[in-house]
Amino acid sequence: MADKRFHGRFGMFMIVLTQFAIFFGIYSYCHNRDIPTVLHWIAIFTTTIIIFFLELSHRYFLSAPDIPFEKPTNYMDRKEFDDIANNTRKKLVLLDNLVLDVTHFAEYHPGGKFVLDKLNGRDISKYFYGGYSYEP
Repeated sequence: MADKRFHGRFGMFMIVLTQFAIFFGIYSYCHNRDIPTVLHWIAIFTTTIIIFFLELSHRYFLSAPDIPFEKPTNYMDRKEFDDIANNTRKKLVLLDNLVLDVTHFAEYHPGGKFVLDKLNGRDISKYFYGGYSYEP
């Protein structure tokens, strides 16, 4: 948790630093050329408003209650899993002893529908956690 807060504060520091650089860049450009403008003040004002609303939305996100993981209540033996995976249109895969129905996710899978079609009815843990890739 402390690591995330550090990165968040560092990111905010970098945003503020870049906005001050923009502010003084606009100011010095316009001041050296005698161009009357308030663009540098508008840049600081809009950045301040944006950071304020981003901070509010971030605090709202952090205040949301955690969604508890519910332990699965249904159990399926290997024979039932194989029957459903091989004899129906459902695409089922195993991930850490959890049966996942990926029928509707197959269209949106980043690796393509092909990958989940070929891994139907198999344990995908080694592919999910990395170290292996499925190549035809």
